[in-house]
Amino acid sequence: MNHREATEETDSLHLKTVCKRKAAEKDCPLQQIFDDIYRESLSRAANQLPFHSIESSIYKHRRLAQPALPSSPKDVDRGCRPSKY
Repeated sequence: MNHREATEETDSLHLKTVCKRKAAEKDCPLQQIFDDIYRESLSRAANQLPFHSIESSIYKHRRLAQPALPSSPKDVDRGCRPSKY
């Protein structure tokens, strides 16, 4: 692996991480998050990483940031009150 390949791989990993973080923070569609981040990016990795290759990864990160479903009706208020969702 030469220096250029290593730099591109590092850039793509960084962009994936930023997408995951934004997906956990924002409620907008995943495609919109992806488009915004990649539009702002100046690296070549942004042009080589298609949305469908990281969609499931950022969806899973968003899902894990959401609160767990309550197990009984009594737990509904307690589980949802501190959540932003």
